[in-house]
Amino acid sequence: MKGIIVAANRTLGVFVIETDNQQCLVLETPSNLSLSIGEELNGDWHATGDIPAHHPNSGETITVRVRPTDGSRHDAISAVAVI
Repeated sequence: MKGIIVAANRTLGVFVIETDNQQCLVLETPSNLSLSIGEELNGDWHATGDIPAHHPNSGETITVRVRPTDGSRHDAISAVAVI
């Protein structure tokens, strides 16, 4: 399933993706991973824990930890912000 990155905290290696059904998920990744807002990741976003995610722009498959959120897109983005 396709997910689009809508927020990123590269320092912490945390990203928010929005799926086709407009669900937002927080992904934890290796902190050296360089992804940008608007890029696509494909994965089984219904799963939790560590899952493989395919980055079609680079052709790489990476391991991400999925943290589902019950809140809105705003709440998911706020979860990755550092104040």
